[in-house]
Amino acid sequence: MALIKTRSRGINLADTFAFSGTVSGAGGGKINQVIQTVFTTSDISTTNTSFTATGHIVTIQPTATSSKVLIHTHLGDAFMRDDTGNLHLGVFCNVSGSYADISGSGARIRSNPQATQTGVGSFCILHSPNTTSSISYQMYFHYQGSGGAVYYQNSGTYDSRMIAMEVLA
Repeated sequence: MALIKTRSRGINLADTFAFSGTVSGAGGGKINQVIQTVFTTSDISTTNTSFTATGHIVTIQPTATSSKVLIHTHLGDAFMRDDTGNLHLGVFCNVSGSYADISGSGARIRSNPQATQTGVGSFCILHSPNTTSSISYQMYFHYQGSGGAVYYQNSGTYDSRMIAMEVLA
């Protein structure tokens, strides 16, 4: 029978512990890496009714095929006029050389009737890329309604951000 001796004072968590092997029972869901891009380009607008690239991109390389990637976008200065309708957002993913929509129905920011809307919007999506290759995610947007253009980024004064987080399985 093996004899294990513990310290009388218990484990000192300030000590450095060497570790090799795996931990079982710890579960998944830990954040392995976080990548952020800040977008300050002004006058990113469209009148297109189909998705248009914004140029706002974040790139991450998962460490395991079982990892998920949580994408969070914060719009600092979205803009719509009273006659515009809606600003529709989508997240597109590029693994193999072209971007594809992974956001399904996406999200929309609705303008207030008879008022100019500017300001903050946000969008989150959890993606299961099943790869350890580098992945680029780009925000796309389009216009729904009638009237003037919608702006993903109206001015460079208030930046927009994309954050990609690798979530371990």
